[in-house]
Amino acid sequence: MAFAWLRSRSAEKEQVPVPERNPRREAAVQQDAAPAKEEPGYLDQLAKEDRTPVFPGFEDERYQAHDARIEDLVSQFNLDKAGFVGATEDQAEGIGDLDPAMVKAWLIQETGGGDRRSRAAWDTDPGQVNVPGDWSAQKGDDQMDLSKPKKRNEGDIDGNLKAAIVWLTRKGFSRSGRAPADLEGGQSFGGWEKALENYNGRGEKTRNGKRYRENYADRILARAGDTDTHAPIQLPK
Repeated sequence: MAFAWLRSRSAEKEQVPVPERNPRREAAVQQDAAPAKEEPGYLDQLAKEDRTPVFPGFEDERYQAHDARIEDLVSQFNLDKAGFVGATEDQAEGIGDLDPAMVKAWLIQETGGGDRRSRAAWDTDPGQVNVPGDWSAQKGDDQMDLSKPKKRNEGDIDGNLKAAIVWLTRKGFSRSGRAPADLEGGQSFGGWEKALENYNGRGEKTRNGKRYRENYADRILARAGDTDTHAPIQLPK
């Protein structure tokens, strides 16, 4: 796996700085030390430190409830990116491997709060992809496979979580969320930081001079990149 995106800008951020070197991430790029992805049970053979982490400040059991699902979906994604998100093979080659740590850090940012609505969403739609008022026709296509919801937390955790990962990846190509293969001009993947910013989409400036969506992406990448430091959900206003 290649995790250069975790260090490209996050090391310069103000909120929760990411160490310049992260042995856990550096070990993950040692491809010769990991089993080939084509082998059955690839995910089961990965070293324990390369699995979904328990983040400081989020040790409660409920935050670990989706770990196995995350690992399974990440494995599926990395093995067939084109089919998973609806991209061409050429486009898929430009998508960096997904990391369980980033997925979990992102879900915590979306619905990891302690309020009643966040707790309900965490159980069924932790990525908040299946929400009334935020629907588009693309969410009903073959890869997303959602039905237009009438209220929050419809569907099931497996379908919603898969759809959220598809939607996040597509946001790395375009804000529209259309399948990459359907985009004009052969657009390429802009990286996970761009995907996170577009997933959130909020453009208001905050007190630290950055847009809300930038702080959102920064916090997720910082949390994923430094599993020894608490990265709170609250963002600069």
